[in-house]
Order: sequence, then structure tokens, then C-alpha cells
Amino acid sequence: NSITYNRCCGEPGVTQTTVLLAGGISIISKNTTIKNNIITNVADGIELLAYSKSNTIIHNEIKNNQIGIEALSSVNNNISNNILLNNSQYNIYLSTDSDTNNVSFNIMDNSTYGIRIKASLHNNVYKNCIKNNDIGIYCCCNATKNYFYNNTIFNNSVRNAQENSGL
Repeated sequence: NSITYNRCCGEPGVTQTTVLLAGGISIISKNTTIKNNIITNVADGIELLAYSKSNTIIHNEIKNNQIGIEALSSVNNNISNNILLNNSQYNIYLSTDSDTNNVSFNIMDNSTYGIRIKASLHNNVYKNCIKNNDIGIYCCCNATKNYFYNNTIFNNSVRNAQENSGL
């Protein structure tokens, strides 16, 4: 399966206080490639919903949403070479039981969290540029055995990395 060269746009000029109901791309799938899409002004740019596995999210531009990319109970996915910009809550959010994912070569710029990992294990986060967020990397709620290496992390206003269980 492949989802490529689409433009998903919500209402332009949406502010952070506006409740966004429209979504970008949401899947429950195995072995799907989401590639070369532009996603703006929606609630969730790309969502991997429960039990999605072995998907590839690559070369997408995801900006001005509440959440850029969110994985919920999704495993063995590759998230790479994406531009995530001005997403108000999270640029990338790996939520409960999103294990063994690879997050690499992404630009995560200007959000509350560059990347947040919650209650998930064995994720590899490497060679990303994580900048201009409030918190660059945040692990919490029994997120353990996650590996961060060779990332460029700078100019995050509150802190570059914070752990409440998980680094």
C-alpha cells in the first residue's frame, strides 16, 4: 500500500486555541508507505492507529497542526526524512505501547515538544535535528530502554531533554 503526493489542508490561519476536528492521514495498517505528502492546518497530521506495524513515513512536510506524527500502540515503523514544523503540541508523539520504532533524519522545529515518548520501549531516535521547541526530547510514564544518538538538539527554550522515566 502507498499514500503518496497528497495535499491535506484544513482551514488556513487556524490558531492554537481553535479545536481542530479534521485529520490528515490516519491508518490502521501493515506495510504501508506514506510518502511525499504535504499536511497543514489539521488536528493530527499523520496517525498510526492501534496495532499499525511495519509502516514507513518518509519525505513528508507536516506543519501548522496540533500533532505532526502520532503513533498509538504501533510497532516497527520507520519515520524518517520528514519536516515537522509549527505543530502546536508535538512534532512526533510515540504513545503507549509504540515500541521498536525508528525515528531518523527528521527536522522537528517549533513545537511544545520536539518528540515525546510515553509508555513505550526500544525506540531508536537518531540523526534528527530537534530545535526551537519548548522541550526537545521528553520521555515519561514508564518509557524505558529508548535509545537517542547522533541527534542535533539545540535552542529548545525550556530544556533540550527531560526524563520522567525513559531515556
